[in-house]
Amino acid sequence: MSKFEQFPAEVFYLILDYLKTWEIFYYFYNQSQRMSMLLLNYSRYRIDFRSISRDNFDFFLEKIRLTNIISLILSNDNQTPGQIPLFLSLINSSDLFRLHYLSVLHIEEHHLLEFLRHLSRKDLKALTIHCQPSFRFRNHGVELLCLLSSLIFQSELRYLYFNFWVFEMKSLTWSIQSTLHSLRTDLSSFSEYCRILNYFVNLKTLNLNKCSIFDIENIYFSYKFMPPCHLQLKSLSIDKICYVKMETLSLFLSVTPSIKYLKIIGCGSLENQAFDGNQWKDFIEGKLRSLDKFQFYFQTQRNPQVAVENVSSIINSFSDSFWTKSKQWFVTCDFIRNLRQIRLYSIPICRTDFDLIPQRNLFSRSTLTSTTTMEPIQKLQVNLSSGMTEENSIHKISLPIRDLFDSSSPSIFPQVDELHFEFDDQSPMNLHELIAIDLSRIVKVSLNIYFDQDSHHQVVIDALNDVFQRMPNVHTVYNMNRTVNAKILCSIIPSHIQHLQTKVKEIHQMKIILQHFQCLSSVEFDFLARSPHFPKTIIKWLKKKQILFEFYCTQYSLQLWLDNN
Repeated sequence: MSKFEQFPAEVFYLILDYLKTWEIFYYFYNQSQRMSMLLLNYSRYRIDFRSISRDNFDFFLEKIRLTNIISLILSNDNQTPGQIPLFLSLINSSDLFRLHYLSVLHIEEHHLLEFLRHLSRKDLKALTIHCQPSFRFRNHGVELLCLLSSLIFQSELRYLYFNFWVFEMKSLTWSIQSTLHSLRTDLSSFSEYCRILNYFVNLKTLNLNKCSIFDIENIYFSYKFMPPCHLQLKSLSIDKICYVKMETLSLFLSVTPSIKYLKIIGCGSLENQAFDGNQWKDFIEGKLRSLDKFQFYFQTQRNPQVAVENVSSIINSFSDSFWTKSKQWFVTCDFIRNLRQIRLYSIPICRTDFDLIPQRNLFSRSTLTSTTTMEPIQKLQVNLSSGMTEENSIHKISLPIRDLFDSSSPSIFPQVDELHFEFDDQSPMNLHELIAIDLSRIVKVSLNIYFDQDSHHQVVIDALNDVFQRMPNVHTVYNMNRTVNAKILCSIIPSHIQHLQTKVKEIHQMKIILQHFQCLSSVEFDFLARSPHFPKTIIKWLKKKQILFEFYCTQYSLQLWLDNN
């Protein structure tokens, strides 16, 4: 008898609270009859079905009572296509009433309706709704809006995220009784922003994703009907602003003078003053006096007029005592020579993805004198193709690719686990100038492989084989190149991967891939042309082989969710 079996049930359950569901079953399932009963009666399961294999999905649904799940994540993305309708077909929807946290990703309208009809108004604390790009309030629009309204204003909901425009929700029955503390959504106008602030009076944190607020005349008009300020809001994040403009942002931010945290990510130009530290200093001292933390990432479009001299001017504006001593907010400004772009960002960086630029194409200055790690970065884009050089010159590889990823060198990207990799057989000689990356952490790889099919491309295959040998934990690969055929792909990518997305132009290439990668739990085939017969042929072939799968298809792609046994 193990020591765990001697614990009282309450103590054992406290231990389970700190484990993921798969860890619980890996360590304790089938250990003893008492242990099995404890797992059966444990009532605080938190299940994340993203990226799970088809057979493991069935296993957990069979072993765990739905009434014992308090947190659930379901997804219809390309790694688990068809998961949400399959889940709804296998369960009794009324058993959803105990859920405290629910995330439904890439969901269709009628499936969302099924969830909203049965969710508990009393227990639900957090709801994430990420709809398919084609999602619209069509067949069940009125009922969906009524159910959403009921959840938002007649429940104990604290956190809400949805990725559709707020204007779709104009028909909601608004109430000032909402308990919502955190909201994440898209935004298409300043008037919608005003509506959110007016009706969610308990809102503390607001995250705006796709944000279109560049219509200054509309903002001036809406501003007349806006109360002086919204004092409850303490944290504001604005991502993906179409065009960062200081005049627009100053009006936008003036209605939330009590915020303590501000994050802004977007594109702009040097002429609109968003790249001017003095303008920001005056605005913050005048309108945002409670601000404790300011994070931003601004990037210009390509502009032949942009030059190295602009970097010094920008950095100087962020170098006075307000930034470096009073607030201790530091910034870095990069000039990317070959793209004629400037990017300006606070340190530590507030993005999770980043383009790694070779030193020969980069001129960089910072108000922080010491070296810092880019710890928030999780996805790194590394372009090693010859086209990245400023002169577009061509050099044969004279340096082993392993030198780029020397594990003995300290990495300034310690949290990177996803790598977007562009590479060709004529990459520049100065690969050693790129910073070292710890490849043992990488689990996802996107490949853009360039070479002439008629030329000798073994140099690319050898180099990528070398890289993949240094990435033993990779489980997901995206092939973005349309010229790489199935046989070359199989010679590059490790056979143990679990998720694959690739482009194909013939049915036999799809069969080669499915037969070679025996551990796949999902695969997406993107067709080079409209091919409505491709999915039908492959589905028939899989059924003949008696493989268990779910699928989603269009005339241009086929997504398969497989039983990898």
